[in-house]
Amino acid sequence: MEAVLESLLVLPHETLEESVRLVRGVEAEQLLASFTSLWHPRLVADCRQPPRWCGPSSVPSPLDGHLIVVSDATFAQLPAAVADRILQAPRHTVVSTTDRQELLRELLGTEVGNLADGAIEWDFLALGYCYLQLRVLTHRMHYTSRLNEESFLQQLLKAADAALADEPTQCRDALGACFDMLAEERDHYYPVEVHLLDLAVVPPQSSSDCLAADLDQPQALTWLLPAATLARWAASGSPELPRLRERLEANLCGILAGPLRETMDPVLSCESVLEQVTAGHATYTQHLGQAPETFGRRRYGLTLLLPLVLGKVGYRNAWHATLDDGRFPQGRQGRHRWEGPDGSTIDALARAPLDAERPETFLQLANTIADAMQSDYVATIVLARWAGRPNPWITDLRRCAHYTKALGKLVTFEDFFHKAADAGYVEQFRVDDYQSPYLRQDVSRQLADPLSRVVQYWRRRAEVHRWQTMHTWAHLLQRPDMDHLAQDTLAQDMNRSLSLRVDDSLEAAPREIETGDSVPSPTTLDDDLQNAQRTAATALAAALLPALRGDTLGRLVINPHPVVTCLLHEAEVVKVPALGYAWLPQNPRPNAPEATKVKGLKSSLFAAIGAVTGSKARTHPPLARELQLSNEHFEAHVDPHTGGLHALYSYETRGNLLSQKLAFRREAKDGGHNAAHPAFADISVDGIETVTNDANRGMIRTHGRLIGPTQETYGRFVTEYAAQRASRILEISVTLDIPHLPDGDPWKSYYACRFAWGNASAVLIRSLHEMCIPTSARRLESPLFLEFGEAKSAITILTGGLPYHVRSESHVLDTMLVVPGESQRQFRLGVGVGLKQTAAEALHWLAGPWSIADVRGPDQASTGWLFHIDARSVIVTHWQPVTNPTSESTPTTSDGGGARLRLLRTRPGSGPVTLRAFRPITSAYEVDLEGRLLSECSIRDGAVVVDMSDYQWLDLELKWE
Repeated sequence: MEAVLESLLVLPHETLEESVRLVRGVEAEQLLASFTSLWHPRLVADCRQPPRWCGPSSVPSPLDGHLIVVSDATFAQLPAAVADRILQAPRHTVVSTTDRQELLRELLGTEVGNLADGAIEWDFLALGYCYLQLRVLTHRMHYTSRLNEESFLQQLLKAADAALADEPTQCRDALGACFDMLAEERDHYYPVEVHLLDLAVVPPQSSSDCLAADLDQPQALTWLLPAATLARWAASGSPELPRLRERLEANLCGILAGPLRETMDPVLSCESVLEQVTAGHATYTQHLGQAPETFGRRRYGLTLLLPLVLGKVGYRNAWHATLDDGRFPQGRQGRHRWEGPDGSTIDALARAPLDAERPETFLQLANTIADAMQSDYVATIVLARWAGRPNPWITDLRRCAHYTKALGKLVTFEDFFHKAADAGYVEQFRVDDYQSPYLRQDVSRQLADPLSRVVQYWRRRAEVHRWQTMHTWAHLLQRPDMDHLAQDTLAQDMNRSLSLRVDDSLEAAPREIETGDSVPSPTTLDDDLQNAQRTAATALAAALLPALRGDTLGRLVINPHPVVTCLLHEAEVVKVPALGYAWLPQNPRPNAPEATKVKGLKSSLFAAIGAVTGSKARTHPPLARELQLSNEHFEAHVDPHTGGLHALYSYETRGNLLSQKLAFRREAKDGGHNAAHPAFADISVDGIETVTNDANRGMIRTHGRLIGPTQETYGRFVTEYAAQRASRILEISVTLDIPHLPDGDPWKSYYACRFAWGNASAVLIRSLHEMCIPTSARRLESPLFLEFGEAKSAITILTGGLPYHVRSESHVLDTMLVVPGESQRQFRLGVGVGLKQTAAEALHWLAGPWSIADVRGPDQASTGWLFHIDARSVIVTHWQPVTNPTSESTPTTSDGGGARLRLLRTRPGSGPVTLRAFRPITSAYEVDLEGRLLSECSIRDGAVVVDMSDYQWLDLELKWE
């Protein structure tokens, strides 16, 4: 190659700092490739100096003796005179490629080795990258360079000459000296390590081959590896897994472990979140030979419940960020203690990753490092990339890290949490700091039923809970002469199978599109749920009814929720106790004897309620009048103009509490005035009639049309309002007939049930899992309920699983019914007046009592409770019979009878909670998920007393003599 005097790079902007800050995409990659290629040892040896750079207006003249390099994008913007001058230069290259090997072939006129082969000349390019970043970083930190240019040049030329003479040891020593001088310059203004976390993201459907290249890298990296993908690799006998285990044992790499499936956690029940995280943790432990320490996930799914759940499962650290769309808080410091609503904390890194697939990420790395230095107690940067995909800039960063820590030290997530200093901050984020992307993602991917999929999930989840409850009660009530319902392990397996299948049903459509896997039919799942509940109810009836002693056919109603429920039987309202039952004979005898108490059971288990028929009944007025429904608790007025709810009154307070109507919102397309004020359809009522009207139930039906400004019909509706005696809930059923689905942004185009209330300053409460959390968000997820108002005048909207809501004004809320892609046309909502147990009522609304007919029991109707909790804000989220202790830490009684419950306090508040059972409790323990003893609970008069704080979620194991 002909010798040149100087290599010169023409920048796209006048200064290096400006060029680094402004260029993007291909131009950024060309700038990186051009700058670093000019540091090749042959070019350095020929020029006897490092490359220089200049702005477009500073191109020297003449250009003889210069090697001119300019990107094609920059060249196209040069003045014609300057461009002609470059073209006339003896040695010039207009870069049109982003491939450095191709560029070097053009600059050197010969073939060059591959970047991945470890040739030492690539270390020179890494030195050029480090030099570039340190120049920008020094300027960005407002310092003057202290680099000894003469000594640096001397060592650089020494390294270049040694490389050309094939003297690798001398070459690396000289290169090391160059890197050391760059490190000394950075240490002058920031003598603390910067932590770089190389995060290799494994696509869900990739093969284990994507690990091969990175498994040989000497520098630390972390894999974000889905649990389901790991299980698939293990089942297929992946050859990379043994090597991965070896590197993990040697602490040469790390794993970000996630749930079994990355589901839509913020709209799921707390039990679903726990089950998915637990199943994922077990998968990693089984196939990697060690329990993972750090939790992370690719898809959005951050929730305030995670600190509590991760601590329960055994995680020590968490990555408080995702790679998906959506919004999450960053926190005051990158590293902090992430606090959940119950006060539990976990070490977390709350920094969004940089996209390592974009060249500007590496071009602007110095600016990112400067920002981290200035804002974080522990300067930390996460670089996320796809595993197995070649990335020359990550390779340059690794080569730099081999010589120096000037640009940062590459560490795993585990190393970061173990070695980096803890800033000591505790962060408790608000629920409104998080905003998921699920709705827009589902609509943009054209997934079916983005709303009703969540509704079906919650219904099935409530049915799983009902099965758990009945199965556990039947187990506890079984007589000595009865066979056990099932071995404890089999029952646990069935519970786990049903629960995970319900979670999978929510993600079935997305997974089928992404992976092509066939998914089970929802009908099969629903059938299995019904069969499981039927079997458990039959077993419970077999254990309970013989204790009542009788041979009369009747119906057994089982209430698995801690709220009293009212039902109609033989033209009378029967109240079924919370966590109890009601026995309703078909033909009760007026003077039948009281139910007999069974030895060993508390008398409160059985309480005769008198014959349902045959005794003198109280007379009650009809519940419906013209455009009005009323019972003991509220009065509802139907609006003849909108076909909606004109007003809702409580007898315990004054003023209208709530109004409601249907609404259709259209996204404005013209970008004009309507874009700021989207159009809502008008309503034309075609008819109103009273459907049911007696002393126990009243129903009013309205029907009409949603019409546009030019009288076009957007849809027809039928709305039914029903009230039942003794119930605090007004039932709302909506049926829509829609000729065309809405289109566009689902948050701006939808059919909805619109609610409005008078007090604009009322605090709105949303459901997060089963917890009641205050919110001021405009767009929110709340699949169970929404609540506002004070005490006796509190209004609770029971959404029945409908997850998405828009608060258009402080006192106006739209609950979405139909968005693009939604096929469901029938909806059921409830409005509760003065409900005392919001979360329990919402779960009861999804799946109420289970009724089993044509069973034999006593002649007289009776009710009773099996368990009782004295705190209204506490619910049981999980029931499980315990035949044998899971650990020697939790002693058991001689007969081995017991149960494990998970209690959740759904509202803020602290104090003792008393749990009673149908049989005196002899011992109780707070345990972990494995059943290991955490503490012993106090027993008072056969009841367990446990102190519970705000939103606490704890496991109890109960024992009986």
